[in-house]
Amino acid sequence: ATGNIAKTISNIVLFFVVLAVVIALLYLLYGGIKWITSRGEKTEVEAARNHIIAAIIGLIVVFLAVFIVTIVLGAFGVGLGDLKIPVITPK
Repeated sequence: ATGNIAKTISNIVLFFVVLAVVIALLYLLYGGIKWITSRGEKTEVEAARNHIIAAIIGLIVVFLAVFIVTIVLGAFGVGLGDLKIPVITPK
């Protein structure tokens, strides 16, 4: 039963990472479209640039979080798919 729980947790983490990347890429695309349609107006270009910067920072944060978790788990000799919920059994 613990293998199924570990696989489920791993799948949930993967789902949220993919979701975060998709949202950040859509936000990046939105910022690019705003930049193109800004007609050179300074305030609109600035807002579009802020959207693009926020999207790139979001992507960096997501990838750094995955990287750090992988490194920390690797330091303990555990992979993300190897996580197990401890089970207490009475003697």
